Amino acid sequence: MQEQLKEAEQSDLQINSLLAEREQLGKDLSAMSGLMDARRFSWTRFLTSIEAVVPVGVALKKVEYNPGDRTLSIDGMAQSPEALRNLIVGFEKSPSFTAPFLKHQSLEKGIISFNVVAVYHEAKSTGVVPDKR
Repeated sequence: MQEQLKEAEQSDLQINSLLAEREQLGKDLSAMSGLMDARRFSWTRFLTSIEAVVPVGVALKKVEYNPGDRTLSIDGMAQSPEALRNLIVGFEKSPSFTAPFLKHQSLEKGIISFNVVAVYHEAKSTGVVPDKR
């Protein structure tokens, strides 16, 4: 009986060791998959898409991108309500962005500060058609 118990404990240790190794391998593969996705993401295409929709009279202060849910958040300043409206319209017309939303705007010393959020859809084509200003 003692011999069988010892064999069962050794077998249990081996199985636990294999399960721990399998779990670590799964974590490593998941991390590698995330790295591969990050390498496939084109920051140049992303920033070019943003540049294509930013009209004259708008300056960007901060651009944030969350790859998990593909959301873009932009803080900036506009010289006029028309310039801010043209930015939102640019996002709406762009095939690279959906659901643009003016989250915040404030007026100080004649300058409109704003925060706009949108969802980015990376185009797999060769590039973005530049905006004709």
